[in-house]
Amino acid sequence: MTYRWGPWAFEVPPGRDESVLSFLDQEDPPRWNLTVRSEPSSGSLEAWALAQKPPPGVEVVGRDRRQVAGQAAVLFEQRLLLEDRTPLTQWQAGIESTGQVIIVTMTTRPSAHGAAKEAFERLLSSWKREP
Repeated sequence: MTYRWGPWAFEVPPGRDESVLSFLDQEDPPRWNLTVRSEPSSGSLEAWALAQKPPPGVEVVGRDRRQVAGQAAVLFEQRLLLEDRTPLTQWQAGIESTGQVIIVTMTTRPSAHGAAKEAFERLLSSWKREP
């Protein structure tokens, strides 16, 4: 299968995993990164949200519910420290979809907090299912 990315096209192997997309800020080093992934869901979105346990060193500081593209979503705000003590903020949305949960995660350094939050919200507000 030919995969198109910007002005490039290349053949990708069969059996690939297209369940993760990753985007980075253009700064060097990046001030934020954004991932979009999916995982199978065999239960309700609430059951998925309750099963989410932060890894050691990550503190959940907020949890909310809302609609994204007409689907139920659970949003988390988390804080963590890098080994060098750099604080990071992470916003994560779990969006209900048939048989799966779409997980959008934005992780940012303090220097890009506003721009990263705006980009995260813009992605969520633009989310839609296309035929």
